[in-house]
Amino acid sequence: MQTLKTIRLLAGRSLRALSRPLLSELPLVVTFILLNYPKDWQMLLAGQRGWRGVAPMLVGFVFAYVLALMCMAAGRRWVRAVCYAVGIGLFTTNLFLWFHFKQIIGPDVVQLLAETHGAEAGEFVRAYVLQPHFLLYVAIAVLLGVAVAVAEQRYRRLRADWAQRPKVRLWGGGVALAALLGGISYLDGYTTLFTARDTDDVCQAMGCTGYCHFDPISRTLYTVRVLHLARRELRDAVRCCQRSRHQATLTAPADTLTVVLVVGESYIKRHAALYGYSLPTTPCMQREQEAGRLLAFTDVVSPYHITSHAMRHIFCLNSVGAGERWLDHPFFPILFRDAGYEVDYWDGQRDFGTTTPFTFAVNSFFYHRELAPLAYTEMNAHGFRYDGELVDDYCRHHPATAVRRLVMVHLLGQHSMASERFPHIPAFERFKPADVPNRQRWMDEGKRQEVADYDNATLYNDSVMSRLFTHFGHANAVLLYLSDHGEEVYDAHDNMGRCCDSDDPASLRLQHEVPFVLWMSDVYRQRHPEVVARAHAALHRPYMTDNVGHLLLALAGIRTPYYIKERDLLSPAFCPQPRLLDGTDDYDQLCGAR
Repeated sequence: MQTLKTIRLLAGRSLRALSRPLLSELPLVVTFILLNYPKDWQMLLAGQRGWRGVAPMLVGFVFAYVLALMCMAAGRRWVRAVCYAVGIGLFTTNLFLWFHFKQIIGPDVVQLLAETHGAEAGEFVRAYVLQPHFLLYVAIAVLLGVAVAVAEQRYRRLRADWAQRPKVRLWGGGVALAALLGGISYLDGYTTLFTARDTDDVCQAMGCTGYCHFDPISRTLYTVRVLHLARRELRDAVRCCQRSRHQATLTAPADTLTVVLVVGESYIKRHAALYGYSLPTTPCMQREQEAGRLLAFTDVVSPYHITSHAMRHIFCLNSVGAGERWLDHPFFPILFRDAGYEVDYWDGQRDFGTTTPFTFAVNSFFYHRELAPLAYTEMNAHGFRYDGELVDDYCRHHPATAVRRLVMVHLLGQHSMASERFPHIPAFERFKPADVPNRQRWMDEGKRQEVADYDNATLYNDSVMSRLFTHFGHANAVLLYLSDHGEEVYDAHDNMGRCCDSDDPASLRLQHEVPFVLWMSDVYRQRHPEVVARAHAALHRPYMTDNVGHLLLALAGIRTPYYIKERDLLSPAFCPQPRLLDGTDDYDQLCGAR
């Protein structure tokens, strides 16, 4: 009995101790959570995320509790004032960035500020700060400051009586204990963040765990870590690319040749009629195939199912199967420039999802201020809503014939949400929920609509490719189309998107198998019959997209010590590399022989 009484006494004292920071600085805690998690509150109250939506706010409570503890321990009003000023300042800054640039505080914003010179800063101040609408954000910050000052004043009167009641302190301690335990259980992701070896690890962790929330504290931690890793990686990548300069020449006299590389997005191979899908999603590609101009390779996989990983490994000459890092091998567009090619890069994702780590990880490399002038002759100046607009913009301003040209196009493809990836006109709203062949038990009307949207986006993607086929149809041109990775739209499981850490063969195939298409104009086929023959012989070879640079160098007739013929899919010396997923798991062992 005495032991139980002692336990109850200790528990009561512990709860009352835990309640002190919360009850002492309750306005600060409430303000912090309300300001930093408005979207989470909205989605939770709307019932869109269930109780999983509480997780970000539990993490926020941990941060708020630490601030409250600091304020209570310091016992100085200026410490509390600084906490409020930082919180309100971050909140209004995010409002400004979002409504004017569709961004929030993150690595891309900080990097942009770091690279802004005096003239650009002056233009920014004149365009945005010295404008009447900027007063709105100042007014919001002032009103929030007044509101918290009033709340603090009134709470001080209440705290003297109400917050000292034993029951209030016990309940406050119970709430604090439950919220702290819940929040701490979600902090393991932050440990992963600060133990990550490189930005690939960070993006992989974010894609799998979603630990890094969009509140200012989390974004600040994420920004600091990612910028540190990216700075180190980019330094090594830039040095490697600079060493590779002037080590590429042409193997044949100058001739008109256009090499086109089109990288799609989130393309599920089994949703292409070209590969046997029951709905006619690829009529243009199939017409080109019947005419003998297009070849569809059957056994190609992507080493990663995250865009940033896949893109950097596609465009650098490393091999994942050989354990090579992308940053230790040249960015192949630089070799094309050195060999005398004009290099154009039209990127539909340049301005897409700029608040995400995946876009930052890609763009910080592809648009690096030292690499871009070495790699590209010309780039698109802005983004487009649809891929067709991106391709039309390129075709309008660039003739199909050129002495030597590499054209690289990065599409939005079927990126989620698929319903946003195609114009909603009759030509591209062909498939309805009733047309969807998937009859799995988990399918309902809403999910069939999502699949129909995906198939319509695939049909639109096919029309975009048709525009390129037409543009280069009378030129000496060869075009390679592949996707960065696959996707899932309820095909094998009740799942939309890309789950990670899956050892299920069906999921791995959906997420990693990609369409891989080689198109050759009539002029090219007449001039290069040996390439046509080698391509037919290679149709069923096992291949991984990280080695595509070697294939392109050979098609372009470029001689360089970085070219490895065993990694060139069309070479007679081709030797299949281990197809490692995420750099570790053997795809062929997990999925079996095809």
